[in-house]
Amino acid sequence: MRNHVTRLMASRSALHRTTRDGGAVRARTRLVVLAVLGAVSAAGCNKPLFPENSARTQFETYDRLRQQSTPLEEEDEFGQKRPALRARLAPTN
Repeated sequence: MRNHVTRLMASRSALHRTTRDGGAVRARTRLVVLAVLGAVSAAGCNKPLFPENSARTQFETYDRLRQQSTPLEEEDEFGQKRPALRARLAPTN
């Protein structure tokens, strides 16, 4: 009986040791994951996905080739840039 209790105590201390070391491993793993996510997010902000000077549709490409493109933005009476909706939605002849 005494031998059985000693084995049980030994297994409990081994379990406790593993759990204690597992916490350090988890913390280290979290730190590595956060570092990788930070590096990826910082590297992803280099250039915009859609540059300003690229055409958005095939119709804009067609108009640009024939120098008939309409401006994307206009200045209003206060000097702020607004989308040029009237120029872009007006019927063309």
